[in-house]
Amino acid sequence: MHTTKYNITTFYDGVFNELQELLCYALRELGYTVFTSSRTIYTDAINIVFAAHTLGEKAKELPNNVIIFNLEQLNLNDNVPAIVQWTKLYAELGKRFEIWDYNGKNLAFWQSIGVQAKLFEFGYQKELNRIYRPSQAEPVLQDIDVLSYGSINDRRRHILNGLIERGLKVKHLFGVYGEERDKWIARSKLVINIHQFSQSIFEVVRCSYLMNNGVPIVSEINPTTTIDPRFLNSIAAVPYDQLIDKCVELVNDNLARQTLGYQALSNFSQKPQFELLKPLL
Repeated sequence: MHTTKYNITTFYDGVFNELQELLCYALRELGYTVFTSSRTIYTDAINIVFAAHTLGEKAKELPNNVIIFNLEQLNLNDNVPAIVQWTKLYAELGKRFEIWDYNGKNLAFWQSIGVQAKLFEFGYQKELNRIYRPSQAEPVLQDIDVLSYGSINDRRRHILNGLIERGLKVKHLFGVYGEERDKWIARSKLVINIHQFSQSIFEVVRCSYLMNNGVPIVSEINPTTTIDPRFLNSIAAVPYDQLIDKCVELVNDNLARQTLGYQALSNFSQKPQFELLKPLL
C-alpha cells in the first residue's frame, strides 16, 4: 500500500461521475488510498481536479498539491469564443500545475507553450460494466431506437430531427446523469455521438463508458476528427452526412447491432485502466 493519497474532485457536478469512479477504482488497484469529492480540495492528498476552467480566475488560486485534468478542446485560434477563453486559462494553469489531458491533439498545444502535459488513455474498468444489455437468451425491452445526450445545437438537432423523419423513436437527454441516464441507455438500441462543433475531437469521455458496457455506438467521425485508432473497430464510425442512414441500418439489423456492442466490449476490455494509468504516476 502506497502512503500517497488521492482526492478525485470536480467543479462541474454530475458530468464526470464515471470518470471520477474510473480513476478511483484504478488507483485503488495500484495500491493507493483514494476518495472522491465535489468542489473540495484536501491538504493531505494529491487532488486531481476536473473542470477547473469553470472556476474562472479563481482556478489560479488552487494550492500546489493539484493535478489539472483537462477534458476540453484547446485552441487559441478557434472561432468559438468559449474555447479560446478556457484555452487561455488552461495555458496559465499549465505554468503552475501538472497537467493531464485526454487527447493527443491537445498535447501538441501544450508542447507549443512549453508545458509537458501527460496523456491519459482510457481503459476498461470492471466495476463500471453495469448497464444491462440484451442478449438472445435474456431479452430486455428496448423501446428507444436512438438515444442522444448532452447539450443540443443546430448541427445535432438536424440529425435528431432527420432520424425522427425516418420513423425512428429518438430520445434526447440533457442534465441527466448516473443511474437515471444508465436506465435510458439500457432501453435504447444504440447511442448516437454527434460532435458539438464540425472540427472536433472524438468524445472519448462519453464513449469510453459506453464501450465499457458493450453499448452500440454510431459516432460522427470526419476526416478532421481526432481519434485514437484503437477505438475505430469499436464504433460505427461515419461522417456527419451518413449518421442518419447508419442509425436506420443498425436499428433494423439486430445481429449487426449486437455484434457491434460485443465487439466494442471485447476490444475495450483488452486494456485495463490501471495499466494505462500507471505511467502517469
